[in-house]
Amino acid sequence: MRYLDARQPIVRLPKNWPRVAKSAIVHALARAHLVIVHVRGWCAHSPLRRPRP
Repeated sequence: MRYLDARQPIVRLPKNWPRVAKSAIVHALARAHLVIVHVRGWCAHSPLRRPRP
């Protein structure tokens, strides 16, 4: 699987969906990814011992 190939989208959505619906799904996935990265970063650099990996 090629991750950086611009011609091959990673997220495949049905072709008959409206463009707005496709955009909403992609934005929701991007925000979920941002939240996961933020929380993992916070845990890795937390002054608390328990949430650290």
